[in-house]
Amino acid sequence: GRIGNFEKAVIEAKKALPIVEKEIGKENLTMASIYGDLSFYYSSQGSKYLYEAEDYCLEALRIHKAESGESHLSTASVYKNLAEVYRKMEKFEIAINCCKKAIEIRITNLGENSPYVASAYNNLAKIYLFTKKYAAARSYYLSALKIQEYEMKNHPDISTTYHGLGELCIQQKNYKEAKEWFAKALIIRQMSL
Repeated sequence: GRIGNFEKAVIEAKKALPIVEKEIGKENLTMASIYGDLSFYYSSQGSKYLYEAEDYCLEALRIHKAESGESHLSTASVYKNLAEVYRKMEKFEIAINCCKKAIEIRITNLGENSPYVASAYNNLAKIYLFTKKYAAARSYYLSALKIQEYEMKNHPDISTTYHGLGELCIQQKNYKEAKEWFAKALIIRQMSL
């Protein structure tokens, strides 16, 4: 079952920590990767494991910043992961700040029209939607959509943005517009089958 796989994954990752530390030291990207994996495992198991997820993700971030630098793309990925942990913990302001940091790093490294920037906009929009900050959610979904429609027309990721806009409209009780967004999402998903 799922818990069995979770427990096995955690056991294996925790077994790897002292081995990697002994072989190549504690301050390296391999250790950061293991911490990131542990954070992912814990965050996917529900609210009772989120503090462990946070601790491992913060350790991964510390190492990435030390080894790769604050403005490296791998650091942006850790900020994105940390934002998701904080969203699940309902620490929304911290989650928003982490998302914004990931966006800033991705824009600096990849430019404003990167699909990775669009993905980060979607992540931020999802947090704003969750916190009922609808104008901000719409703005970031539309920013993502602008990039996606130009850079990745008909890519499956664009359906995520359409779906997010549909969810936004549902929460605002704008059912007609929601239906239009959901229809667009469905078309893209059917094309990718």
